[in-house]
Amino acid sequence: DALRASEEVYRLMFAGNPHAMWVYDLETLAFLAVNDAAEKHHGYAREEFLRMKVTDLYPAEDAPRVIENIRKRSESGYGGTILWRQVKKGGAVIDVEIASHALMFAGRRARVVLAYDITERKRMEDALRLSEDRYRDLVENSQDLICMHDLEGNILSVNNAAARLIGYDHHRLLQLNIRDILSAEAQDGVESYLAAIRRDGIASGIMAVKTKTGEERIW
Repeated sequence: DALRASEEVYRLMFAGNPHAMWVYDLETLAFLAVNDAAEKHHGYAREEFLRMKVTDLYPAEDAPRVIENIRKRSESGYGGTILWRQVKKGGAVIDVEIASHALMFAGRRARVVLAYDITERKRMEDALRLSEDRYRDLVENSQDLICMHDLEGNILSVNNAAARLIGYDHHRLLQLNIRDILSAEAQDGVESYLAAIRRDGIASGIMAVKTKTGEERIW
């Protein structure tokens, strides 16, 4: 009764999972079972899956690493997660995060796999990284003074032009508040400037910046 109950729980988990799942034989690497989500997501019918090996889901150049990874994890229980590329029927390559666990299936040493499609997430992460790189290049190559500070005015970062124009090195500037680099006349407007940013998310104005040598420059 306990075995039947555990098999029923396993069946429900396997069949009802919205993410692709499959079981493969650790000796032959052949698929032993797949859920509906795997058929739908990867494009292969169950009958096709059962004629394939798990390595058939990976680009040919990745297959040696996949096999090596399988051998290393063959005796482990939960193997953690790992990122791979997989190939859907038709040739589309996707990024997946794989979680797997060893088990006995129909008397065979096997492994059950849960595959999360992270293609869109990875695309967004790559786009964010690219935009950050472009932003960094823009900031660092700008000849204008660019300073990032928090809502209290503490300086978080400055570009090379700011360090050059103000006369302090980056390390020293990161120890300062914007109040420390403004002229005495500009101090009166700091609080209203910060308050506007907290309230509206944006503020603009003209301020006199005091350089290390005491010279004032208008920005």
